[in-house]
Amino acid sequence: MSVGAPKSVTRPLFPETHLLLCWISSLVGFALFSHFLLQVDVADTVICMVAHVVCFPLLSPRLDPTLVAALGLVVIGLAIGCELIDLCFDFLIHWDTPLKIGDRTISAREVGFLYYNNILKGKHVNFAIEIFLLTSQFGALVGSSRTSHQVRQAWLGMVLTMISGNGFYLTSVVTRYVDLRLATHFEERFFDGWSRVIAARFFLLMHLFTAVFLLCTILVKMQRQAMKSHEK
Repeated sequence: MSVGAPKSVTRPLFPETHLLLCWISSLVGFALFSHFLLQVDVADTVICMVAHVVCFPLLSPRLDPTLVAALGLVVIGLAIGCELIDLCFDFLIHWDTPLKIGDRTISAREVGFLYYNNILKGKHVNFAIEIFLLTSQFGALVGSSRTSHQVRQAWLGMVLTMISGNGFYLTSVVTRYVDLRLATHFEERFFDGWSRVIAARFFLLMHLFTAVFLLCTILVKMQRQAMKSHEK
């Protein structure tokens, strides 16, 4: 048995009480938010629960915080890509740029409706959104709970960034998606005031790029601490 092996064995199996309470509160909160405000069906509620179970290992005390930060970069990078794709359709709607397919001209709002109405009904899309939200919030909480004082400040910055960005996005954009998701036919009113959605998306993107900077800073600080410990 190697010398370093006992360290991982002596670590507790279950997460700290405050993290476990956060996980339970998140599960209940997301389930209620989805059911009563977003009016999702049973399948989507199950997806919410499954996503929480999938993300539960992030709370494990045996998980290296460096891995949490690296995983956060991957997840946030994917989220930025998805937001930029949505932004393309947002600008199409805002600028009212019609698309011509053969002899038929489709209005920008119709194109936006076809995109959002279909993508918001995708179970895999909703699962991916849940994974992003949960990974970002739990990862930030875990990092701020288990790292040194020098790195903890950056992790606390991550907590504030995720709460501010995700919270604003959920209340200002996701709630706009409800009518689009439940609609069975196109209506012009779905996209009235869509410039507010664009502003909210830019707000979230600003927070996501801030999160990338913070995570890179965290990884650099952790690397320096590891090198100092190795030198000792």
